[in-house]
Amino acid sequence: MKTINGYICALLTVLLSVMSMSAKGIEICEHPDTYPAFPGGILDGIPRYLKDNFIYPKEAYKQQKETSMVVIFTITKDGKVRDFEMPEGGFHPALEKELTRVFEGTTWYPATKNGTPVNVRYTLYIHLHPRNGSDYEKIPYGLEYIAKDANNSISGIGKNLPPANELATIKSAIGEAAEVLNECPRYPITYATLGSTLGEKENALKAMDSCWARYHWIPNPESGRVGPTGAPMRLYGYNGRTEIWVALMRAMQHQFHSSEMTDSAYSEAMTLINDRILDNDLREAASFKEAERAQRRAERMQRDMVNEFIRKDVVEMNTPGWEKITREYSLDNISGALAYWNKQGLVNNAQVEQLSNLIRQEWDAMLWGKNATSKVQLNLFGSKAFAIWMHEGDEGLDRFIAQIRSSEPSKKLLKYLSRLEKRKAANAALLSDRKAVLQSLACMVPPEGTDAAGVQAFYDRRKAVEDVFPIKWLSK
Repeated sequence: MKTINGYICALLTVLLSVMSMSAKGIEICEHPDTYPAFPGGILDGIPRYLKDNFIYPKEAYKQQKETSMVVIFTITKDGKVRDFEMPEGGFHPALEKELTRVFEGTTWYPATKNGTPVNVRYTLYIHLHPRNGSDYEKIPYGLEYIAKDANNSISGIGKNLPPANELATIKSAIGEAAEVLNECPRYPITYATLGSTLGEKENALKAMDSCWARYHWIPNPESGRVGPTGAPMRLYGYNGRTEIWVALMRAMQHQFHSSEMTDSAYSEAMTLINDRILDNDLREAASFKEAERAQRRAERMQRDMVNEFIRKDVVEMNTPGWEKITREYSLDNISGALAYWNKQGLVNNAQVEQLSNLIRQEWDAMLWGKNATSKVQLNLFGSKAFAIWMHEGDEGLDRFIAQIRSSEPSKKLLKYLSRLEKRKAANAALLSDRKAVLQSLACMVPPEGTDAAGVQAFYDRRKAVEDVFPIKWLSK
């Protein structure tokens, strides 16, 4: 916890630091007795002010999506702001212009020296997303109206397409949200399904590819999925289930439009699901308590690996501690620790190779359900079954389930898959036409001109899929 507290103190130091430098045309006090203050305080007053006054330029957000930065400016002895700078550079000109406008409109309580107001240079760390508890909202300041218009448009669509004059406005509002806020999956997915309903292949695929590129989280190649404190790193608003749903919706859009990228899109979705089966890492931003626990866990893992493995001459499955370690630590953790100790010269290559082989064996066993006991793990296998069925049909699904049963899966997974097969058999009539099922998932509503029976069948197929596979779990 000391490490975490240290980070917080360092951050607050940056937030409240006063720079000792000269400004254009005015004398700067390098060592004031009191620092400038913002009405309402830095941590509360600045966010309130930004919410009321800052409007994130759409073009800037579409291109860069910068949400946090350091800004420097002079606070004069009469409390005004001048000489505003963004020293990091590389920001969109429209963003720099808007931030300059907003901050030069502020009035501060000035710094003082010997009781007299003085001019100072001031450094401030700002975040352009509203804070929600310990996390940040997805929509930055000033763009809420785009989400609001899109939400109203989505709620206005019933079980059939609205009239043409209304549809144009609805499509425009959802399309703008899908383009500007493509890190919020609801809008690209909705726009893609609307586009597929209207036969607009390019719009549908572009929306989902853009969302996938933005929402798919590629970990840092050096630190992997954990940050400096051992806590999982997260994009703001990230959710692992949603990431899988984005991948599957993207694959289904490519499949619906017979795209040449269909196979690769399903392959990427399957890789993502397999990764989550192995590490079970679907959490959102970790709390401080979770971060502290993760840090202790990482330290314990390294100690255990040294004690249980590295000092042994023979490494095999019954090595003391093997079951404990593979149960308590993810394979990514173990592999990372092995690489670390090898780099330090504390293990030789032969030992690493032996351990790598054992890890691969354990990895394969996990992919076939060895440790699938929790609801999350079972639903991940259900998601994998859905992806295989959509891509390969009944034969692929039957082959997948048979392979699991021929391995050493958990009893809970066997029961889960048996229930899945029974529910699928009960919905056989609705699920027999997989092309029609794909249409019910890739399109928002039935195509224009569909008769009443066809409309009912469209929604019945969608519900049948939800009854068999964990679709609601992924998309909620």
